[in-house]
Amino acid sequence: MAPHGSLIAWRLGLALTGVFVLVLLLVRSRRRLRLLAGTLVLAAVVQAMLASLLALAGTSWLFIDAGARAHGTFVNPNHLAGYLEMALALGIGLLVADLSEPGDASNWRKRLRAWVRTVLGRKARLRIYLAILVIALVMTASRMGNTAFFISLGVTGAIGMLSFRRSPRPVLILLVSLVAVDLLILGTWFGLDRVRERLEQTVLTEDARYQLGVRAAAYLSDYRWFGSGGGSFSVVYPAYRDAESIPLHFAHADNDLLEFQLEYGIVGVVPLAGVVLLSLAAALHVLWRREDALCRGMAFASLMGITAILIHSATDANLHIPANAAIFMVLLALPWLGLTLGRDRD
Repeated sequence: MAPHGSLIAWRLGLALTGVFVLVLLLVRSRRRLRLLAGTLVLAAVVQAMLASLLALAGTSWLFIDAGARAHGTFVNPNHLAGYLEMALALGIGLLVADLSEPGDASNWRKRLRAWVRTVLGRKARLRIYLAILVIALVMTASRMGNTAFFISLGVTGAIGMLSFRRSPRPVLILLVSLVAVDLLILGTWFGLDRVRERLEQTVLTEDARYQLGVRAAAYLSDYRWFGSGGGSFSVVYPAYRDAESIPLHFAHADNDLLEFQLEYGIVGVVPLAGVVLLSLAAALHVLWRREDALCRGMAFASLMGITAILIHSATDANLHIPANAAIFMVLLALPWLGLTLGRDRD
C-alpha cells in the first residue's frame, strides 16, 4: 500500500527493538540502572525547562516556534506531555527506591543525619526535578496527558501500597505530596485551570479524532487480520474519510491503539500486545516478590509509565514519535532487569 512508509516503519521497529535489547545487555548492575534512569530524568528536566521558559516568554528561539502551550523541541504539545509522563514515572520510581531502602533511626543523632540527607541529598534534588516536570506537563495543557499521568499515579500508587508491605507509610506520604503539592499548588500557578477548561469544553462526538475513529470502522473491517501495512495509514485512510465531518488530513490516527490495529491487523498486534502484557506481569512480580529497593522502584516506574502512555495513546500518536517510543522500550525492559539484578542481596 505504501512501500516507503512501510520501509520507514520497519527501520524504526528495528531501532526500537535494538533499544530494548541494548538495555537488557548493557545494564548489568544497579549502578548502571540508576545511571540510566537518572540520565533520562535529567534530559526530561532540560526539555521541561526549555519548554516552560519559552511558553512563559512567548517568544521563538532557534527552530522552536512560540506557542501558548509548552511544546519544547516537540512539534505537538501532546507529544511533549507523553514524554514527560514517562520521565515522571522514572523519577517517581527513583524516589520510591530511595524511600524503600532500610534506614537506621535508633537515636536522635541518626534521625537528624537522615533528615539532613533527605533535605540536602538526592531525594531533595529528585523532588525538585519532579516539580519542574509537573509544571511543564501542566503547561502543555494536554487534556489526556494530564489525565493519564494522575490516573496512572493513582492506580500504580494503590498497587505499590499493597506490595510495599514493610514500608507503606513513606510511599503513601510521597504519593500524597505529589498530588497535593503538584496538583493544587504548582498546577494552580502554572495553568491547571486551563486544562480543566479544555476538558469541560470537550464534546466527544464533535471531536475530529472521534469522527476519525468512527470512519475507521470500515477500514478495520477490510484489513482485519493482516492490516494495510506499517506506515500506510495516511495513504489508505483518505478512501474512507468523510470530508464534511473530517475536513483535515491526518498523517496518523491520533490513536496509537487503533492505528496499530489498522496497519498491522490482528496477526501483527497480538505479539506486540503480548510483549507489553508480559512486561507488566514482570513488573508486578518484581513489586511483590523482590526485596531489592532499586529493582522495585524501577518496576514501579515501568508499571506507571506504561499505564500512562497506553491511556494517553488512546487519543494521540505518542508511540509514533521516536523519542517517546524509545523511552517506552526502556520502560518495557526495566522489569526484566529487576528479575535478575541484585539477586544476591535478597
